[in-house]
Amino acid sequence: MARHQESDFWPSCGKFISWYHESGRSSVGLPSDEDVMAEFQRYARNHYRYSIPEAYPWTHDVMY
Repeated sequence: MARHQESDFWPSCGKFISWYHESGRSSVGLPSDEDVMAEFQRYARNHYRYSIPEAYPWTHDVMY
């Protein structure tokens, strides 16, 4: 977002945070809160099937 602005100055913290909320996590490849919680619930139900957490088929690296 900062690169697309015509200003030569860095944004304030508040402006930077508002850009993050506008663009959302999906623009940087991160899952939503709902996706994280759904993955956690699936893992909680099925973790006994896997000897270690690394063996679980996580949908995204950040989930592990």
